Amino acid sequence: MNNKHQKKFSCWTLSFVLIVVILTSCGNPKNNKQEKDIFTKSFNLPKIPPMLTSPEQRAEYSVSRYWDNFNFADTTLITKPEITEQAFVDFINHLNYVSGDVSSKAINKMLNSANNYDGAMFNYFVELYEKYLHEPNSPFRNEDIYIEALKHIISSPKVDDANKIRPNYQLKIAMKNRVNDIANDFEFKLKNNSTSTLHKLTADYTIIFFNNPDCGECARVKVLIESSNEISSLLDAKKLVVLSVYPDEDLAAWMKQKYPSNWINGYDAEQIITDNELYELQAIPTLYLLDKDKKVIAKDATIEYIVDLLNKNK
Repeated sequence: MNNKHQKKFSCWTLSFVLIVVILTSCGNPKNNKQEKDIFTKSFNLPKIPPMLTSPEQRAEYSVSRYWDNFNFADTTLITKPEITEQAFVDFINHLNYVSGDVSSKAINKMLNSANNYDGAMFNYFVELYEKYLHEPNSPFRNEDIYIEALKHIISSPKVDDANKIRPNYQLKIAMKNRVNDIANDFEFKLKNNSTSTLHKLTADYTIIFFNNPDCGECARVKVLIESSNEISSLLDAKKLVVLSVYPDEDLAAWMKQKYPSNWINGYDAEQIITDNELYELQAIPTLYLLDKDKKVIAKDATIEYIVDLLNKNK
């Protein structure tokens, strides 16, 4: 087909499409409303003033006014994840680029706005905070940001006491063993029935590896720890202790499991860790990295992140 005919065909095609749209819109008011919604309901970011030129200024302005153009009164937006949930995901990602104080104020402003109009919208966002910031498998999981959201929920006069029980519990657990805190001590028992405690271990670094022998992900992480040259060299130099802890009651599978001889492999014989909620073990495996004073360097981290930190601190 030559260019002349191609252009003519394109014009006819465009005209036909426009006629169909017009006829369909005129003939079916419901479809017209749906099409109108598609074009009118969207998420619009605030326009950043041109005088704000530094990345820090622009990030702070964007986060602080992120929800200014969002209609919190329109509960139909709850059913449009491509608009609302996507905007939320982008919002929590933006929070990583501002200070804790700015992040906290932005979260409070956003949740206040949601609570001013409709309880359904507020509850929807509360669920999104938990889904993206707290659930173990979320790639956006961030305890610091989630703590700010929990504090707002707990302090809100519009949330009744019954709906504060779960956030209160989550906040209590989240505040334990935070980065720069001294990790909670606990006793563990070895296969030879001898006992020791976390704080009695002496090394520049300690990796706590809470795991279960029946857990597939635990097996994968175990292999990664064993095969890490960085960890092996620190173990050989006596600068690192790998403390593998089985936190459950059924010892049959654990007794059969083989662990490296240069690890310390124990179990919580008295179930103190679980019963006293010394550590948040929302998912297994759970990994911590501690310094020589048992101060937390990394909490509930991936082994890749821990190895990276060990490399940086050489």
